[in-house]
Formats: sequence, C-alpha cells, structure tokens
Amino acid sequence: MDKFTVTQQGINHNEIPAFVANWFSGDEALENKEPDSLYYEASGGLDQLLICKIEWQNEKPDQERFNQIMDEAITAIDKWISDRM
Repeated sequence: MDKFTVTQQGINHNEIPAFVANWFSGDEALENKEPDSLYYEASGGLDQLLICKIEWQNEKPDQERFNQIMDEAITAIDKWISDRM
C-alpha cells in the first residue's frame, strides 16, 4: 500500500500515525481555512494548498513529526495534481 492515498479532495496517510483529511487548492484553500488546518501558500493563486479536517487514527504526532508528515502530504497532493494535468 502507498504511504498516501490521494483523491479529488481527500488524502489518507496509510502509515502510523495514520490520518484522513480533506484538501483544497486555489481559492478554495482560503475559503476552507480553519484553526487546525495546514495552509501552504506556495506562490499563491492556484498553487495554494490546504489540508483540513485532519482526523488522526492514532495518537497525533509531536510537532516535528507532524511537520514532516504534512510536508510529505503536500508533495503527494502536488504530484497527484501534476499527474492529472
């Protein structure tokens, strides 16, 4: 199984600590921003990404591990988008 499963507006991290979440890009990223979300501005416009409604299936990781997983999640989403263009 892949480390991440990405769909049109969802992302799962399939390794411990596992999570399911929603993601948005472009203008939808700002419209759906909430306190516990991860916002990635990139160069702005369509490059903006938001991972939100993160539901951890295991204990939430410490901040350093959280940042690492979210960086990998942003890369997985970006690749998913690029593969469809």
